[in-house]
Amino acid sequence: MDRPAPTVSVVVPCYNAESTVRRAVASALAQTAPPDAVVCVDDGSSDGTVGVLRELAAEDGRVRVLTGPNRGACAARNRGLAEATGTYVQFLDADDALDAGKFDAQVEIAERAGADFVAGASRYQAPGREPRVDRPRAGNPWVRLIEKELGNTAANLWRRSAVEAVGGWDAAWPSSQEADLMARLLKNGAAVAYDLEPRATVYGQEGSISFAFSGPNRERYARVRADALAFAEAQGLVGGADLDDAREALFNALRWLYPSNPEAALEIYRRALPARYVPPVSAFNTRPYVTLSRLVGFDRAERLRRALGRGDG
Repeated sequence: MDRPAPTVSVVVPCYNAESTVRRAVASALAQTAPPDAVVCVDDGSSDGTVGVLRELAAEDGRVRVLTGPNRGACAARNRGLAEATGTYVQFLDADDALDAGKFDAQVEIAERAGADFVAGASRYQAPGREPRVDRPRAGNPWVRLIEKELGNTAANLWRRSAVEAVGGWDAAWPSSQEADLMARLLKNGAAVAYDLEPRATVYGQEGSISFAFSGPNRERYARVRADALAFAEAQGLVGGADLDDAREALFNALRWLYPSNPEAALEIYRRALPARYVPPVSAFNTRPYVTLSRLVGFDRAERLRRALGRGDG
């Protein structure tokens, strides 16, 4: 007997998204492979978001509206996940949008590969910034996670049972949330497939966590990658050139963190990288910087570079 065709449930966490949520929900409903439900979870909005959601639910019976106090995007996603029934889940932030063929394409990719999540590509648009396309890169998924090349919340498609098996999203993480989720999925043996065609648009908003990459956000960014590298090394899941690439990516994240929190950067460096690690020469780590780092070490190189008023490199 043929098994039922796989289905997709959409989960949309909403917080003060009155001006954008209609676009997000419309893009989910317009899929050429229609979702079985679009679960919208209002996270204690103080604007007219709930009213817009109820209008959308009245217009289309697939839209479901849940309301509650403000607990953060991850908690809202988990609440929606508990209501989802699809084989796959599309997590869609209320200010983002999907291309109409995303589910068709990514469900086929996931089913063909037996994947627990599809790492997808997306377009990024934000006020005052050049538009760009962010693509995943096939290869060792641990390295791609550390290099920030394993997709993002909207770009990816997630097998519901795999996300449930690791306890869903961690509500303690206000940023780097999808990196934390993907790390836990990989630790649980998740299989990954890749979709290099952009099928989602991520809209950066002024004041959002991702738009303003603060010191605490940089620290979370570095820590989740350091923990992923430590696990992958201990389990023999990364080695050779892949290990070199992962270490370089983590080192770059620590250089990014150092100006706002040198103590955290040094603690992570000493825990996750070999003693006196020196990165290869690159556009970011210029030859003079690498030479200086080799002579005096990471901490002194960063302090000297800033004392001299030098920019990155």
